[in-house]
Amino acid sequence: MAYGFSILNFSELGETVTLKAIADFTNMKDTAKFLYKKGWGYNKIGTDHKMYFKLDHFTGCRFGLFMYSTKESGGLAGFSNFVYKER
Repeated sequence: MAYGFSILNFSELGETVTLKAIADFTNMKDTAKFLYKKGWGYNKIGTDHKMYFKLDHFTGCRFGLFMYSTKESGGLAGFSNFVYKER
């Protein structure tokens, strides 16, 4: 049984992939967009994601990086150089 869907197969981009997340909190817009680096520029992944903040059980919105296998068990991924910049 599969859950979710795949937007981009990162294995086609090589061994190292640079990712970027941009959040927009101006005027309660509360959206995030995700990008990957290809060549000298960044390409958008999917559509903007609406982040919801509710006070019934406030946990906030966070970004995370995960690796999961889709064809067989096992594998690994290393994540490094995580940088957070407030603009």
